[in-house]
Amino acid sequence: MPWRRLLIGAVSNDRCVVFYEIGGFAPYRAAMILDTSKNGAATLTWGGAGGKDPADAHALIAQIVEGAFTQPRGY
Repeated sequence: MPWRRLLIGAVSNDRCVVFYEIGGFAPYRAAMILDTSKNGAATLTWGGAGGKDPADAHALIAQIVEGAFTQPRGY
């Protein structure tokens, strides 16, 4: 999607973690975890906005675990 920019992505056997930027003039960052264990179909498991700029996927996951992202309604 043109208004989103992928910053970090990571994949395991049953999960996918995506960290991306939304917007143009006043962009913000968001992350989501997708469950891919059910016949390859991706299902949103968790999502949040915020966080700091992680160096890699391990740092991103650590931020998620530590609660660095806010979870607006709908996630």
